[in-house]
Amino acid sequence: MKKGIISLSVISAILICAFIGNNILFDNTKNNSNKDTGIENEKVESEKSTLRFESFIDLASDYSDSKILTDSFKYIALIRIDSIDGVDNYDTVINQYVSPYTYGKATVLKVLKGEINQEQIGFRRLGGKMPFDEWIKGDEAPEKIMKIREESGLKNVPTKDIIVDSGVSGDIDIEEGKTYLAFLEYDKSLNKENEYWIGGLQYGLRETQQSDVSAYTTQNTTDLKVKNNITGEWENISDVVDFNVSK
Repeated sequence: MKKGIISLSVISAILICAFIGNNILFDNTKNNSNKDTGIENEKVESEKSTLRFESFIDLASDYSDSKILTDSFKYIALIRIDSIDGVDNYDTVINQYVSPYTYGKATVLKVLKGEINQEQIGFRRLGGKMPFDEWIKGDEAPEKIMKIREESGLKNVPTKDIIVDSGVSGDIDIEEGKTYLAFLEYDKSLNKENEYWIGGLQYGLRETQQSDVSAYTTQNTTDLKVKNNITGEWENISDVVDFNVSK
């Protein structure tokens, strides 16, 4: 296991202001999934080796505090993930390589803070799985990363056979068809029209317990249960969202 320090890219600067400590972990297991990773519909072939790249964020703000988390984001909503369209590390809005992000489309079921006028939105989220050869293009120190690859026992493994799984430590994978409580941000200089960043790191996206979508508009929101990403336990949404702040 190797540790290093890299600065945040511009694409995530609107979400966090900190330095990232990274653990790069080689997973000897094979990835037998043919799921689309993104990179414009490039398919991940079976029998790939996975390199896990975890970011540990030292935040200026404590997102584990519901008041701080609620106050830090202009938009909070209950959303359903309709599609995960890919993972990329090149941003066509600012035309440069950035930290890997997952992107796709979501339906807004209920807005808890701010004003979102569209029912369907685009989203981006820090982290995701992508081929090593594409991932390394956005890294600030490619020579260091190649050295770590060799020291991890991958010297004789072709980079085309390595998938990098990057993300924030303690965060969850986003899944199609599931509903979530999401803390959102929009910046017209960084986002496409009708596209939002899902922020808050490991605290900013919580799976909801409700499976009946129609209930989001009929039941009292404060009765909703959301999953704690750290403990895996279900808790009241009021433990995560400070509704006094969000009004």
